Amino acid sequence: MALHLSKNKAYVRLKSSRLFKDSFWAICGNVINKGAALAAAVIIARWLGKDMYGEYGVIRNALLYIAVFSTFGLGFSATRYISKYYNNGSLTLQVINAGYIISLSFSGIMAIALTIFAPQLCTYLEIPEEVKIMRLTAITIVFNALCTFQIGVIAGFKQFRELAKINGVVGILTLLFTLFLTYYYGLQGAIFSLLITNVLNSLLNWRLIRQQTQNYEPIEHWFDLTVAKSLAKFSFPIALQESLYTVSYQIMEKLD
Repeated sequence: MALHLSKNKAYVRLKSSRLFKDSFWAICGNVINKGAALAAAVIIARWLGKDMYGEYGVIRNALLYIAVFSTFGLGFSATRYISKYYNNGSLTLQVINAGYIISLSFSGIMAIALTIFAPQLCTYLEIPEEVKIMRLTAITIVFNALCTFQIGVIAGFKQFRELAKINGVVGILTLLFTLFLTYYYGLQGAIFSLLITNVLNSLLNWRLIRQQTQNYEPIEHWFDLTVAKSLAKFSFPIALQESLYTVSYQIMEKLD
C-alpha cells in the first residue's frame, strides 16, 4: 500500500514537472517533424530514382555540413543568454538583435563562398553538372542559420510547446512541398523545397519570438556592440567544437 502511494506521488510529481512537460512537447514536435521528413525521403527516392536521389543526398549532406559552420554555435548561446536574462527586457532584445546580425553576417559569408566555389565543390563531390542547384542551396544556408538561432531563443523563453507546434507544422509542410515540387520539377524541386520550408520555419519562429517580446519596452539603441561581442565570444568555442567534430567525422569517413 505504501509502495503504491509512493508510486502515485512520484507519477504526480513527474507529471507536474516543468522538465517532463518540456521534454514531452520537444519529443512530440521532433517526432512529427522527422517522421514527415522520413516519409518524404522514402517517396522521393522512388520518384527520382537511384542515381538522382544519390545526387540529392550528396547535395543535402553538403548543405548540412556547411550549416554546422554557418550557425556559429548561436543556438546554444541564445538559449543560455535568453534563459538567464529574459526578465531584463532591454538586454533580451539586445541579445536577439545581436544574434540576428551575427547569424546573418556569418551565414551570409558562407553562402557567398558557396556561390563562388560551387563549381569546385561539385567537382569534388563528383556532381559537376549540378552547379546551379548547389548555388540555390546557398540561400538555404542563411535561413537554416536563422532558424537555428531562433530555436535557441525560443528554448530560452521555455516555449517548448509552441516550438513543438511549429516543428509539427513545418514537418507537414516539408512533406507536402517536397512531394509536390519533386513530382513536377524533379531534383531541382526537391532542393527548392528545402529552401521554402526553411523560409517558412524562420517566419514562424520570428512570429513566436515577436509575441514573446511584444510587452518589452522599446530599446534606445537597436544594436549594442558590447552585447554582440559577448555573444560572439561565448559562441566561438561552441562553433569551433562543432566544426572540429564535423571535419573529424568527414576524415574518418574518407579513411573508411
